[in-house]
Amino acid sequence: MKHLKLIAFISILMFITVAISGCSQKKSVFKPDNTPGLTQPSVHVQVIKEGIPVKETTFGWGMSMFRIPEKYGISLATLNTRITTSLTKELTAKGMRFKADAPDYYISYAVAFGAEIHEVELDNAYRDLLKGHLEHEQSDLFYKQGVMIIDVVERKEKTLLWRGAILAQPDKNWPEERKQERCDTAVHEVIKYFPKP
Repeated sequence: MKHLKLIAFISILMFITVAISGCSQKKSVFKPDNTPGLTQPSVHVQVIKEGIPVKETTFGWGMSMFRIPEKYGISLATLNTRITTSLTKELTAKGMRFKADAPDYYISYAVAFGAEIHEVELDNAYRDLLKGHLEHEQSDLFYKQGVMIIDVVERKEKTLLWRGAILAQPDKNWPEERKQERCDTAVHEVIKYFPKP
């Protein structure tokens, strides 16, 4: 019986890895996790460029993308504030500081709830921030519903340096006062792998 459970667990882990694996041009690291306050989260990190300097650098906001059907009644403005609050806290803890105009890095992010985001679609949304178009060998890479994706783009070079994503089905019944805490936890679980997993 234990043997069958182990095989089932490995099969599920392999399915999740294939479902969110990156294309071959990117160095990818997959790390499953069990984060308190999140149901079955998985963290996926793609490091596009090594040796990203962090301390004494600046960040500003790039693009944001929300794929959340209206039927869920989620205020995008409130969600946006939660995410930027969490990101500011995590990035400043790493020695970065916020700068609205001409920062070293743009931080872009996307959230899907009750929907999916295709990686190419996400890159197209960020196209104005990026130099050229990212090539993807895999045309069916979807970030499944219940995902937050965080991108770090070098402003001057217009290059995507790092992408982190967390897959976790949020609990829609959480009280309002705990939603920032949940957002903080999710952002922390992703940003702790920036700049190097």
